[in-house]
Amino acid sequence: MADLDITKALKNISKVKLNGGVVGKTCTVLLVVVLVILAIVWVARDIYFCYFALTVIFILVGGLMWRLINFADKNPQAALLEGGEFLVHQQIEYARKGVPNLPATASTTNTEAQPTPIDLGGTEVQVTEPDKPSEKESE
Repeated sequence: MADLDITKALKNISKVKLNGGVVGKTCTVLLVVVLVILAIVWVARDIYFCYFALTVIFILVGGLMWRLINFADKNPQAALLEGGEFLVHQQIEYARKGVPNLPATASTTNTEAQPTPIDLGGTEVQVTEPDKPSEKESE
């Protein structure tokens, strides 16, 4: 069996950085929570409290990592990219598909236009349909 150099392995592991996106931020928070629980156990020095804390850590880490892996499997870009990086990625994807710009607003569940009263100095006008964009704006 080959000799295992722990320090070399730890140096290589420390090069992996997931500081962006949901996965990186959640893993950082999870690590801090585990360290705080371990510090509390260290101060308490009670064997039953230690068992309880280890159970809580196991359930917490196991559950959250399961959810993170499922989320990253379904949404790999959102899991690893920050907000601005994710938007740039989406713009690249849309440009590759032939859409020049991202849609300005997200679609809503209520697609029916609601009339909006506009007061024009004493006369009231009902607007029921949004204005159509001119040909110059759509180019």
